[in-house]
Amino acid sequence: MRIYALIFLFVGVIQCRNEVSLIVFSKNRPLQLYALLESIHDHVRGLAHVTVLYYAQDDEYEAEYQIVKEDFRCVTFVPQSRKNSRADFYDHLLKIIESTKTEYCMFAVDDIIVIRPIDLPMCVQALRTVPHAYGFYFRLGGDITCCYNNGGKTITQPPLVLIKEAVHAWDIDKNRGDWSWHHTVDMTIYRSAQVQVQLRTLREQGVISPNTFEDRWMCIGLPRGARGLCYDTSRIINIPDNTVQTDMQNRCMHSHTPGELLRLFQQGYRINTKALYDMPHTMVHVACPLPLRDE
Repeated sequence: MRIYALIFLFVGVIQCRNEVSLIVFSKNRPLQLYALLESIHDHVRGLAHVTVLYYAQDDEYEAEYQIVKEDFRCVTFVPQSRKNSRADFYDHLLKIIESTKTEYCMFAVDDIIVIRPIDLPMCVQALRTVPHAYGFYFRLGGDITCCYNNGGKTITQPPLVLIKEAVHAWDIDKNRGDWSWHHTVDMTIYRSAQVQVQLRTLREQGVISPNTFEDRWMCIGLPRGARGLCYDTSRIINIPDNTVQTDMQNRCMHSHTPGELLRLFQQGYRINTKALYDMPHTMVHVACPLPLRDE
């Protein structure tokens, strides 16, 4: 058993306060969640705290989530009700958001993997100093030129203005496709107070899952002149190996069922996140086989 103490959470405390918390959504995917947390441990600097809101459909899935909990002991895990998970999703999410003590927050889904370094204190500094900066988008970068959900078609990349070092800005409301998706659960830094206010307005809007949250959240408009920030290259990938939700018709590879990946996790297999480090890609979603390692 590996125990990830998540020492990275406290790196840079003396020089810069850790101002970003992360909320992760997971459903019946302990193998993929483990890979996300491991990649965060390896590549993210300056994260204050991680909370995982998860659903395990039965005791078999719950037992494997317990393994994830044991290996990532600094992470807070919040279980959803098996009988009323869709009914209690909003209340759990609102409670987590309202208890957030950091100035900034971001969300993630469990099939994301961080593949390049992320320096959160530097990103927060950019958000504070760039006029009209709305969010820092780790899934975007100069290498993102196509869209998986649109059949891999080329998308028009906006003019990226170099702000500092490897940080670029663009006008969100003047673009289309992935570059105009202003509210996303794919690791984007937002101001916590702003998200709290926005989430409260969605109370009666049928927020019953991560997908419906993102969908309803997207209906909330942007401030005039809002700008997005990103690194020169995308820092994360989303591997659409399977799907565990029925709210949206999202494209995926259908490579494994959740049950098949559960069996692999039970047998001691883990996703080899190091094999994906610095992986070249042109889309936010990358249809590649899951590289596995035997623990």
